[in-house]
Amino acid sequence: MKKYLSILFAAATAAALLISCEKEGDKGGDKIDADDPATVQTENLVAYFPLESEAKAVELGEGISFSKKAGAAAFVEGVRGKCYANSAADCKNFSYLDFALTDKNPFKSMTSFTMSCWVKMPVPNDGSPAMISLNGGDGGMGNLLIMNEGWGCNTDSLYVKAYLYNSRTEWKGHDIGLANAGFTTDKWFHLVYSYNESDSKMTLYSNGQFIADSGRWAGPEDANGNQEQLGQLVLDPAMKNLYIGAWWNNLDGTHADAWRSSFPGMVDELRVWKVALTPEEVTDLYTKEVTKADAL
Repeated sequence: MKKYLSILFAAATAAALLISCEKEGDKGGDKIDADDPATVQTENLVAYFPLESEAKAVELGEGISFSKKAGAAAFVEGVRGKCYANSAADCKNFSYLDFALTDKNPFKSMTSFTMSCWVKMPVPNDGSPAMISLNGGDGGMGNLLIMNEGWGCNTDSLYVKAYLYNSRTEWKGHDIGLANAGFTTDKWFHLVYSYNESDSKMTLYSNGQFIADSGRWAGPEDANGNQEQLGQLVLDPAMKNLYIGAWWNNLDGTHADAWRSSFPGMVDELRVWKVALTPEEVTDLYTKEVTKADAL
């Protein structure tokens, strides 16, 4: 009888542990949650910005710390909990979050990457707003950038443009951009931007679906007609700040052009991997993000 009771107790204990594992584990905890977005390529996830508050703007990322909230920047209800918002919804209002970077920050060593986030914004009322801006690199565009070309937007789709700077090659600045129905105006959509060193392609996705890609080159053709692919990314190490909501060079005054406007919308759940996620992983990530969403 005692042996039988011991078996029952062991089985009950195992079941209780299994149930607790299924309930916990959100945002990098000890337990396992199969629907948690952070379970997608966890070993290569190098930065996570939940954007919940000043105290919880960044949760994962060595060498990354929250510095300040400026202008009309606010934390409001988002896709999941709180999110960043320009509460003035005005491109001319310099509203942003500033994250300070040390020499240990993960952006300095990425040779490929994926950035994902939720985005909601109207057609910009002025200029070309910067959504995410990493300084250093090119004096005009920086190291890494996701922006909206104001002139390319229309009533039902935004023009999303992504840029990267490669310091080791002759051709350093590279971008991909287009207007697409997947980049909806005034509605939340899940944006993914990646660069893959294995095929030298920059790629954009919306709501888990491929939108466009573009192969990149390290320089012009040589005398024999050969052209080197871009390959491993090496960003300019002179990076000190990551901004959400504004152009870095507007803030330091180096290129304070009038068209470099502030992002008039909202950003939530920003994640960065040091690899290019596969199309299947992007779809899996989107599915998990939707499962965890509070409101869409």
